[in-house]
Amino acid sequence: MKVFNVIGISCGHIGLHPFLNEKRFKILANMDSRSCFHTPKEEQWKENYGKISFYRNPKSIYDHVGTQKVHVLISHPACGGQSILRISRKKDFKSTEEQKADPTMVNFIESVHHFKPHVFLLENLPKLLEVIPENQWENEIFPDYNLVFHNHSVSEWGNSQISRNRLVIIGVKKSSLLFKLEQFLFVKQMKALRTTQDLLFNLPKNGNIIEDLDKIVSMFHPDDKNKTKLSLKQVQRLWTNEFRDEWKWPWVNSKGSRGTLPGVYRNKPNGYPMTARKADRQFKWNGLPMSPRELARIMGIPDKFKIHIEEDRKNYWINKGRLIVTQTFPYEIGLWFKECLLNC
Repeated sequence: MKVFNVIGISCGHIGLHPFLNEKRFKILANMDSRSCFHTPKEEQWKENYGKISFYRNPKSIYDHVGTQKVHVLISHPACGGQSILRISRKKDFKSTEEQKADPTMVNFIESVHHFKPHVFLLENLPKLLEVIPENQWENEIFPDYNLVFHNHSVSEWGNSQISRNRLVIIGVKKSSLLFKLEQFLFVKQMKALRTTQDLLFNLPKNGNIIEDLDKIVSMFHPDDKNKTKLSLKQVQRLWTNEFRDEWKWPWVNSKGSRGTLPGVYRNKPNGYPMTARKADRQFKWNGLPMSPRELARIMGIPDKFKIHIEEDRKNYWINKGRLIVTQTFPYEIGLWFKECLLNC
């Protein structure tokens, strides 16, 4: 039985999890230069991956892997430069040179050339192709690989965030005798789509925790010219009373026009969930902020993934948990990729 060696590069915590404790796969190591994914003692990482190494720089993982063959490389580089949310804040896309110079993207590209994996998965926002078009990926960056580009709503893979669109690039080494591009040509729904209320039913205790309601957040009443920040309790009262018919937070811009605050919303119980984000400004229909575990459910992450929470510095760990489960690709993409690999 062939066992495939897997590594993560700019992969966060979730991308490798579908391959954990699977008899056909061996995770050699993970590397991500983004400090947000690390803690001083790597408590969150060790909670799930135990003694598997998690590095902060490419040299460390290069040294760790050494001469071992890498069959599969998985990557989720930073994608904020292409974010629609940033456009709404009048920030332009990064130029091609800047995008290539992003350390997480550079680490991915250089690691593919270093390890020469049989197959890789790169996940990002579709706008990436406006910065680096398909022909540049194929002819300049990875000429030794056959590529397939999937640009879909994540619901095509079975995740319920129907409004969330992602780009998945699969590269298969032209000389590989293990994998063929045909294995990865078609996307498949790995799960049935579910409403937010169904997704959040029967939650485990682990990670299902929110801040105390006296916490002050960066939100204010749209009619408050002083922009006085509100507590979570005040926010909940507004959601359930004055704004009970609103599902996005109302605000007034500098010109006096009314609109909604980008990225701040309530999920409808009987609708599909909106895009999960790392901030503490996504709410349930009852006006309470979403816990790390609730966001994990929306991202398709199974309950067996443990979210590290300590009562000491509780808010720090809650925010870290939210970031860990949202700064990644939906879990169903990883399940699909694993199934494709096993069809070799």
